[in-house]
Amino acid sequence: MAAYSAEEGTIQAYGWGLSLNPSKDKEISKWIINLDSGKLNSNDALIVSSIQASATRQFNLNMFPVYVGFGLNILNANPKSLLDKKYQGKKVIQTNFINIGTKISIYGLSVIPQLWVGSQYSMVSVNIVNTF
Repeated sequence: MAAYSAEEGTIQAYGWGLSLNPSKDKEISKWIINLDSGKLNSNDALIVSSIQASATRQFNLNMFPVYVGFGLNILNANPKSLLDKKYQGKKVIQTNFINIGTKISIYGLSVIPQLWVGSQYSMVSVNIVNTF
């Protein structure tokens, strides 16, 4: 969770995620199923919530892990007042995507760079993850 404050107002963002590794006993699965959700609230001017589900498969390329997957992202945006423009109503955006990435371990943390390609956007992301 994060909160930011300025003279113009405040922004609050938070989210959570869940990863599942479906496998048989004593066997590590090559598949990872992720479910992520988040919300951003900007001083009642803009409220954005999202949910994302994805399935990813791990491949080893010369002992180098490569992850390839697909998924769905649904974004709900409610612009309550944006620079005195007329209220445009709620927006719902659904995007299907394909992603490819890898995982690098540094000092006990996992650094995960990924390329996401969808019909409406493409992006590069870098996650820093610690598990417990």
